Amino acid sequence: MKVVYVRELLREIAENLGKLYADMPEGKAVAEMLLSEVFNTSRAGLYLMDEPIKDAAVLEKIENLYSRLMKNEPIQYVIGYAWFLDLKFKINSGALIPRPETEELVLWLINNHLNEQSDIEIVDICTGSGCIAISLKKAMPMAKVSAIDNSPKAIEIAKYNARLLNVDIDWILADVLSEDFNFKSEKKLIVISNPPYVKESEKANMSSRILNYEPESALFVPEQNPLVFYENILKKINANSIYFEINPLTLNEFDNLLKNYSYKVSYKKDFREKQRMILLEK
Repeated sequence: MKVVYVRELLREIAENLGKLYADMPEGKAVAEMLLSEVFNTSRAGLYLMDEPIKDAAVLEKIENLYSRLMKNEPIQYVIGYAWFLDLKFKINSGALIPRPETEELVLWLINNHLNEQSDIEIVDICTGSGCIAISLKKAMPMAKVSAIDNSPKAIEIAKYNARLLNVDIDWILADVLSEDFNFKSEKKLIVISNPPYVKESEKANMSSRILNYEPESALFVPEQNPLVFYENILKKINANSIYFEINPLTLNEFDNLLKNYSYKVSYKKDFREKQRMILLEK
């Protein structure tokens, strides 16, 4: 049997993934994530492993996971988890993969309300894996946190993550677009939402890693009504503050929508310098 060393294997996988992604640093990072999962070590720890891989079962596992990556399946689905604000979340194709831009939205809310957490209720609408709601509850344990999604699979994943991370959240299976949807609180109510907001016409510029694996219902909205989720949230929930992640391409439509409301509006750019977040305050 050919002798295989970790660092050689890492280099080979990184090169092939770099070609697939047309981005060598990303290929290297994904290769490190893959092998650190297999060997239960840190990414830095891989470079300290000098012994050859002698276990055929380990090599077979690596080959199976690597082949999934080469079909452009996201690394988070391949290894079964994603990191969000230093917390580890179970993830599968039943929920959207958490993005770093969304971390910024959560941190914005935390920074603004940390000192009043006992007086507020936060509701996360379109919760997906539960990463927003759970991260908020971990950072603000005295706040009441609820989370809503219309997908039973997403709620199941979110509940699992809540048990894993030992937080108490009120999970609600409901559709914000339904006629009878409503949500009320006896406390000061804060809404946070990263709803579907990608227009169908944007598919042409998106990676097959997203299109072939992530749930369409968590991504896309009708071309003729891309703000449908925001409209329903604004119409049906009377909140003191609302934190939205938004599509920078629908900024003009959003401005027009907000003319119907009397909220104080603050926009915030993400780390890519795109207008990705908005805060509405009474």
